[in-house]
Amino acid sequence: MVWQTEWFANEAGTTIGTLAAGKRNESWNYAVLGREKTGDFRIYKLGGDTFSLNDARAEFLLEMAAAETALSCAPNAPNAR
Repeated sequence: MVWQTEWFANEAGTTIGTLAAGKRNESWNYAVLGREKTGDFRIYKLGGDTFSLNDARAEFLLEMAAAETALSCAPNAPNAR
């Protein structure tokens, strides 16, 4: 079982994610999701097995930034230029 402890989103709401604590192996995990043109979210990146919240948060925030950049450049992204 996991407990979501922190939620994040970019200003446009097109990239969201969460940090979660896993009880079974006492590690930190995260999920980054990006909004598709249809409005649905899909998984962009899953990460886990980090034993420090600060390390997990740092890795997670880097992945959030990467997802926002990648998804905004995709031709079918809702906010593509």
